Amino acid sequence: MHLTGFTAALTALTLSLLSTPSSAHLTTSGTIVRRNSTYPRLAPTTRYSEQAFIGTHHSAMLRTHSNGFSLSGNQFHNITVQLDAGVRLLQGQTFSIGNDIRICHSSCALLDGGSIQDILTEVSTFLKRFQGEIITFMWTNPGGNVPLSMIDRAYKRAGLDSISYVPPHTEMNLTDWPTMEELVLANRRVVTFIDTVINQTEVPYILPTWSFVRETPAFVTDDHNFACGTGSDQSPPGQKLAMVNHVLYQDRVRSGQRFPNVQKAELTNAATGKSGALLNHLDTCYSSWNRRPNFVMVDFFDRGNVFLAQDVVNGLVPHPAGTTPASLHKSESDSVANTQSPFITLSELLKEQQKEKEEQAFKKEVEEGRKRAGITEDQVKNGQGLAVFTFTRTNPPLVEETQGVVNAGANRGSR
Repeated sequence: MHLTGFTAALTALTLSLLSTPSSAHLTTSGTIVRRNSTYPRLAPTTRYSEQAFIGTHHSAMLRTHSNGFSLSGNQFHNITVQLDAGVRLLQGQTFSIGNDIRICHSSCALLDGGSIQDILTEVSTFLKRFQGEIITFMWTNPGGNVPLSMIDRAYKRAGLDSISYVPPHTEMNLTDWPTMEELVLANRRVVTFIDTVINQTEVPYILPTWSFVRETPAFVTDDHNFACGTGSDQSPPGQKLAMVNHVLYQDRVRSGQRFPNVQKAELTNAATGKSGALLNHLDTCYSSWNRRPNFVMVDFFDRGNVFLAQDVVNGLVPHPAGTTPASLHKSESDSVANTQSPFITLSELLKEQQKEKEEQAFKKEVEEGRKRAGITEDQVKNGQGLAVFTFTRTNPPLVEETQGVVNAGANRGSR
């Protein structure tokens, strides 16, 4: 039997499965790279405290078909989509229910965003795929109802405790924070804050939010009222990390409750200078503080153009001077998708994710075929002898059964 094109491709694929290094997303010089190489970012020598990150407010609280697009939902897309789109800050409220930590908003009876374990596992998977990325968590823990030891166990199960950053001081000046490159090279790529830490030494990598962060007012129902004062005294953030809450609520008169205002999300998240727009708010705070905001909290991140606003504030792209750019959620026919813009449409992103899932499934099938045939990894790597196995791939309505030959080595040709 002679090696076929299929066999050669199968051999190459199997070899790549066995030899892909875990550090594939870091260059030898330590420069940070990301999945979309055209996406602008600050130099890796920039401090964590010197740049703005887009964060999703109540990241796991989703409006989906399955919950009738609940008014309590703050986002339309899951954690993995958020991370792949460029979100680098995740936020949520923790609730202890039985032996589990649930992520909800005010009440799990209103809307349950799922287990913290699932969220941490999703993030762990993302960080393994993209080893130049850094993720920040901002947890609120109403009344301290979830013990830190319980959160610590969840982090350990997801493998995030060992890659979490522990600051050298209990209070940090802006210049005390490490650079992005330092965090990546030390593999300390998770930064976690929670609002109810009393003893910081109990779980050193879970940081008390208000020792390190100041935030702007959180409950805004009039888009002319976004402000830049922080803390109870509404002063500038000083040497603390600064979080801009740019989320707009609407009051429901009959229920007496507030819900995220999706009707105005396009304007609220716009990268324009209009009153109520995200970029206008960030520009105002930047000017007032004479420094960049660090964390930018938004609802419905796929509406408007939150990433363009982030890049403008980070000084990576020119200010759009009041023009309204195309947004991530629009169709592929938009000019943004057809230019060399660093942005892609959300539909393109979802297609990329589906393609990646299919490729992973194919690789899994190949690996299972190798194991069924009793072919060792050493045989594949070293080309010792001729290994033959039957590889079956199901792709409805077509089922193919192909005789595959892997790495014939010196005996290449026939058997």
